[in-house]
Amino acid sequence: MELGLNFRDLLTSNHEEGTIQGLRPDSVVKSLQNRLLEEQKRASQWRALNEAAVEITTNFDSDKLPRKFIHYAQQMVFAQSACMALIKEDGQYLIYGIGEEGTWSEITADPGSLLKPILKTGRAIVVKQDNLGVPLYYKGTLIGAIVVVKQQGRPTFSVNDQELMQILGAQAAIAIENARLYEQTDEKLQEKVRQLHQLNHILTAQHTALKKSTDIHNQLTELVLEGKGLDAIANTLAEIINGPVLVEDENFKLLATTKITRGADIGRRLFSVGELLKELRFAEEMRVLTEDRRQITLNIGFDRKWQQIIVPIVAGQEVLGYVSALESEKKLLEMDYIAMKQAGTVSALELLKQKAASEVETRLKEDFIEDLLAGNYESEELAYRRAVQLGFQLKGTYKVFIIDLESIDDSLKRKVFEVTKEVVNRDSPESIVISRNRYTLVLAAHKPEDDRNYPLAVALEEEFNRQFAQIIWLLAVGGCCTHLYEYKESYRQAQTTLEIMKSLNQQKRVMAYERLGIFAMLEINKERFAEFANRVIGPLIDYDRKHNAQLISTLELYYRNNGNILKAARNGFLNHSTMKYRLKRIEEVADITLDDPDLGLQVQLALKLIT
Repeated sequence: MELGLNFRDLLTSNHEEGTIQGLRPDSVVKSLQNRLLEEQKRASQWRALNEAAVEITTNFDSDKLPRKFIHYAQQMVFAQSACMALIKEDGQYLIYGIGEEGTWSEITADPGSLLKPILKTGRAIVVKQDNLGVPLYYKGTLIGAIVVVKQQGRPTFSVNDQELMQILGAQAAIAIENARLYEQTDEKLQEKVRQLHQLNHILTAQHTALKKSTDIHNQLTELVLEGKGLDAIANTLAEIINGPVLVEDENFKLLATTKITRGADIGRRLFSVGELLKELRFAEEMRVLTEDRRQITLNIGFDRKWQQIIVPIVAGQEVLGYVSALESEKKLLEMDYIAMKQAGTVSALELLKQKAASEVETRLKEDFIEDLLAGNYESEELAYRRAVQLGFQLKGTYKVFIIDLESIDDSLKRKVFEVTKEVVNRDSPESIVISRNRYTLVLAAHKPEDDRNYPLAVALEEEFNRQFAQIIWLLAVGGCCTHLYEYKESYRQAQTTLEIMKSLNQQKRVMAYERLGIFAMLEINKERFAEFANRVIGPLIDYDRKHNAQLISTLELYYRNNGNILKAARNGFLNHSTMKYRLKRIEEVADITLDDPDLGLQVQLALKLIT
């Protein structure tokens, strides 16, 4: 290293005259030694600064760097000890120190009396010529401070020491902040790597689940394509989830079911959605199932420790039914729930397929019945053959029923049609039900012993009154059909009866054409006869509707007992005075005299028709 020292400088230094005269040899040697020590000190300081500069680009350990720099500071100014404070984000300080016992560090809220003045002022400061401190700035922000303590017996810190410490402080600030940024970047990179590992794990799991889901879907779809039906779908699902399965339609009619697996609690069973809808404790869950069309899980059983999972079978916006499963020996896993959803989707395909086939079959049957009622067929032989192909047996006696609604609500008409089919299947399975425009038509099988009775019509009347109490319905019955050509006439008779009922404003009633007797001939002018009936007993009908006074039934009772008031009261379980009061009220309301035989005939004719 170039020390910049020559003998001439030595001879002329510290002498006013600038000559060697008068110098003693020992003075010259001592002066030379001092200059050499100064240059050695300066070389050591610049070496420390150079090493510190190297640390900026080679060391990125935020914990080791402060220790390195306080060590360089101690060496550079030949200090007894050194310390550094770094300001943390929470306002506390990370203190590093070096002394006789080595390097140490601690976190504290109080940086101490040596560091506090520099941190407070942000300027380099010399305290009592024994301590030298400089702030650490990075891009204009104070991040900490370094303080060195003078060794005993050494000169006080000089301006040169202070300048060197400021250079070292600037390098330390850059190095420490670079290390922090590197570690933050490294941490972010490691976090990204960890996230990528997690994402890869999730994608792998999703891929596995998707493959299993696809396999389940293919397995179940194959059953539909092979025409195995809902029973096969339910049994396959039961094997997958190892638990019993139940499939029902939107009206809660059982379509398919499986047995509880061996070893399961015999008390466990699957509940129909129709049963669960009646349970108030499940009201919210059932709303989610039926209205939101989403899967639900219910805790059922006496101690509510079993779970029933229900998946709606949905096609577009329409719910076609429900698939239910019960946990058996094991808890259902995520893949089991996926299998249930797949079963719901595949069941929708199967039901749509069945529905499409049923609609085609229904359309063919409806077309045949319409042709039959209109008399549109080539020959009876071909018509009978076509009936057999469609599953109809028309060799017996039938009557045509027409069921008409005042409502134009299509959903209500479908409901009436479904209820009619249920009653017919229950009470007269050989009968035929079809939907035609606004009507529901029934080809009702008729037995000889029921010649004057209509058990199927009575059963329909009871069911309609129970389920459709708020709507107006009419049921008209045509005559008997034993040959194909008679169906057209029976249908016309039912239509005529229906028109008479409407003309007389009859509601929620059953009326048969053959019971009209001689009045059936009046169909040639139904409107005039309706006017006649309304003119004679119309006020009584209106009064009964408003006051529920039973005047019409009292009048019928009176004529049924040949005008004998005592006998009529006894047969009607009425008090004699009550019977007399009602008859008097009838005469007042209808403005008639019951003793008048001509008027009595008119009243009886009107009663005969409307009842």
